[in-house]
Formats: sequence, structure tokens, C-alpha cells
Amino acid sequence: MNVGITGHKGFIGSVVFDTFDSDDRFSSVEGFSHPENDLLDDKALQSFVKDKDVIVHLAALNRAEDSDLWEVNTLGTLKLLLALKDYGKPGARIVFASSFQVYRPTFAEEIISESFSLEPNILYGLSKKVGEELIRFYSENFVILRMSNTYGPGGRPFYNSVIATFAHLIKENKPLTIFGDGSQSRDFVFVDDVADAFLKAALSKDVGEFNICTGESVSLNEVIDTISRITKMPVKKVFKPLVVKEIRQRGSYEKAKNAFGWKPSHTFIEGMKKVLGV
Repeated sequence: MNVGITGHKGFIGSVVFDTFDSDDRFSSVEGFSHPENDLLDDKALQSFVKDKDVIVHLAALNRAEDSDLWEVNTLGTLKLLLALKDYGKPGARIVFASSFQVYRPTFAEEIISESFSLEPNILYGLSKKVGEELIRFYSENFVILRMSNTYGPGGRPFYNSVIATFAHLIKENKPLTIFGDGSQSRDFVFVDDVADAFLKAALSKDVGEFNICTGESVSLNEVIDTISRITKMPVKKVFKPLVVKEIRQRGSYEKAKNAFGWKPSHTFIEGMKKVLGV
């Protein structure tokens, strides 16, 4: 089985690539990442999709100018799908990296399932929602993985996750700026578990949308206390007013568990220890 992975040099993509590359069930694993490759380059995409049984589409911008983010995340996805339709193997499977950002923000103890309303409140979430619609429009053999907040070793501070940012600041003995009282929470999922989800989804025959999360909600205060406790370093907190409601996020992964047997294997403490190199 031949696999192509876009965004294979990114934080999540590099772990996904290594996971597929070390699995004997795949005869070849090819990466496609900026700057060597461009999602807007038709010829490069045509060559990339050729003879692939599975395409894992992770390439996207998260924090960028709105025009760049929209172009890469939506037009880039469209161009990949068009190349796959015209030059790829018939029936090739596509596994698309989506996000919890496609869902309506939650402010209470609601559990987010795949049937939750799709009402993104930021452009990144909207770009992922449109990407999902393009996937469903152009493919009949697809899996959409909606990831909660992904963290792990190699996460970039101020880009990938608040965990990477806080860990960096605490190690540098710099103050943490917290908007609100720190009770806002996220469902944090470890990057190795995310990579395992992509592997299982690629090998399955299931079609549809699946949450990849832990089913647990961890507050910013708990993140900070955990880092401080593990590193035995003091924390300087600077609290600032929060002008919007404090989001409390918790998902359900039951659909993925029932479909292709995925569930998270790292507890939050185990994952944090790996982030901090303990």
C-alpha cells in the first residue's frame, strides 16, 4: 500500500509520517511539504498523488494572514482533490485532518460529539469546515478526523498549543499571561495518539467524521500546576481581563473507538512528562 502525507514536516505531520513509515503494511510513504512542495502547484500535486492508495492531508496554516490561511487551507485542499480525481488511483482513500474548531464554542459542561453543530468562530475553523465539505463533495472514500487540542514534544511555543507556550515560558522563568481566571479548559490529546488515529483510520474501511480527543477537560490552571509540579519550577502568573466567555471543551471519541478501535493511550500526566523530557 502506497501512502502520501501532506504537511509531513509539521508538528503532527512528522509524527504521523514516522508512524506510517515504521509500519510494514505500507510499501512506500512519501511526504509533501512546503517549501519543497506547494499545495498550489498543480504539476507537483499530479506527481504526488500518482499510484497512492491513501492520501493523508495534514498540510494547513494555523496562524497566518487571513488571505494566506484561506488560500492554503481551502484552495490547497481543492487542488489536491482535483489532482486526486484526475491523476490518482480510482477509489484512493483520503484521510483529512480537521479540528474541534469547526464546532460551536462550548461554555458549559457539554460533551462534543460528531453531531454537534458546526459553527466555527474563527477563520481557521471555517477553513477546516469548508475543507470537510470539499472532501465530502469530491470523494466517496474518506475519513475526516476532528482533532482536539494536540500537544506533545516538538510543539512550537505560541503556535501549536498553549501547553508548548506555557512549558517554554516556565523553563525560561518568564511570566505567564492568563486571560480570565484560568478556569477555561480544553480536551488535550497527545500527538502520538493522534498519529495512531491516522494510521487506524487509513487502514479501516469506515467513512465519515470522527473526533480524536480524550473525553477529559483540563483547565489552564491545571496545565500550569502540572508543569510547575513536574519541573519543580516556580510560576509567575499575570492575569488579564477576558473579554469573551471562558470556553470549556470536552469531546467524545466513542465513534472512533467503535468504528476502527481507536482510543487515547496517554494520560495527561504521561503526556506532560514526555513534553517536559522527564
